[in-house]
Amino acid sequence: MLKRYGIWLVLLFAALVRIMFYSGHIFSDDSYYVKVAFDFLNGGDISYLGYPVMQNRIAQIFSTYLSFRLFGSNEITSMIFPFFCSLGSIFIVYKFALKLYEENKNVALLSAFLMAILPTDIIFATISFADLQASFFFYLSLYLLYSSVEKESYSFAILAGLFAVTALFFKSIIMTGFVLLIVIAGYGLISRKFRIRNIVIYFLMIGFGLLLESWFNSIFFSDALRRLHIMEHNYAFSWYDFYPQSLGEGSEPGLSAYFLFLAKNLKYIFLRRFYLFLPLLALLPAIFNLISGKWKLISIWYIGLILLFLFFSTSLNSYRPMSLEQSWYLFPIFIPVVLIVGEYLSRFSWKFSRVILVFLLFFSLYMSYEYRGYFDVESKAEFKEYISGIDGKQIFTDHHTKYGVDLIRGYRDYQNVKLLDKLTTHAKQGDIVIISKKKLDELKLQGFDYEFDNFNNSPEKYKFGEFEVFELTN
Repeated sequence: MLKRYGIWLVLLFAALVRIMFYSGHIFSDDSYYVKVAFDFLNGGDISYLGYPVMQNRIAQIFSTYLSFRLFGSNEITSMIFPFFCSLGSIFIVYKFALKLYEENKNVALLSAFLMAILPTDIIFATISFADLQASFFFYLSLYLLYSSVEKESYSFAILAGLFAVTALFFKSIIMTGFVLLIVIAGYGLISRKFRIRNIVIYFLMIGFGLLLESWFNSIFFSDALRRLHIMEHNYAFSWYDFYPQSLGEGSEPGLSAYFLFLAKNLKYIFLRRFYLFLPLLALLPAIFNLISGKWKLISIWYIGLILLFLFFSTSLNSYRPMSLEQSWYLFPIFIPVVLIVGEYLSRFSWKFSRVILVFLLFFSLYMSYEYRGYFDVESKAEFKEYISGIDGKQIFTDHHTKYGVDLIRGYRDYQNVKLLDKLTTHAKQGDIVIISKKKLDELKLQGFDYEFDNFNNSPEKYKFGEFEVFELTN
């Protein structure tokens, strides 16, 4: 019975855990997505202040727009797509395990369960970021590509390519996977060990999607290479996020800085509690698999992704390796990780495996709770409740916070949420000022220098985590 209905029980459990650890809007990248989606829905100007690269994530914006259009513009509806993509990823893990491990349902269920309890996936199932969705569509495309090779089906390869370009339009984080697939196809071509015709079709569909986007950009923006130009603009805009500046103030490029950067990235991959240390646990089985010649494909894929994440450049113009400090950047490695660890655990007795799974489950629940603390979800919930209750008053804040405030208030009177630079000319007694010094410091690095009065002596002061709220008394 467990083997027959096991995956549905895992999915039900996963859904309940994700609801239990609901995070919601966190006033980060999600603020930009909802801003553009809402403006697109209402036929307004879809320009915004903030990271230029958000314009390249058209699938994320469109999926948010679609949720708003179907279910209304609010915080809950912005989470619908990531929530179901999270559950979809678990199902993809199950189906992939059956294909890779000769229809072994024990391995498939173990792998699916590991994906279900991965804290990073649990938390981001209810946060409107693009990484989870990009990973889901990418591995859906790989599953269809794998099936197309098995069945010699060109239609499956075409469909796989369409899902792959959809993943790219969510976020270019999956470019590492494309590069690795090209290397594997090159090996197949040289060694003649497998046909690469379906892989060629796959990449032709990706190319077709990018050409279509380029044609659209040339017509509406007079810039056929707009995607690349936006990426370069983003590097200049958020320069502090990239090597070597990401190492800290005063860091200069050089061997010592690069090795420090590399050491930090290795730590971010293998020594993270939010990943339950599963990438580290997967490493040795992957190496042993390569030595023994068993389950080589998934092991090559995992190790290849790790190497690319460590050394691959995020820019075509100069060498800019990616800082992996943000835990959500590594979504593309999670599915191969749980597939390898799931197979490895299946080698042990059920009694021993059960003990390990129970330990991982409790560790996962604890780390999911900690992850909510990392995003300060509780303080943000109080802040959301406060701003939702504001009526008949103007609110002054920075543009980034404004985008999130508008969403939480259900876009009620969003014209009354104004930027801080309007404070001296538009404010009245009783109006609200919201300040996040953390955000203002980052916005200053981006070139936005909001001038505002010091309200620290105001008796009408509230604090919700990073947000300070002042009610003007005169």
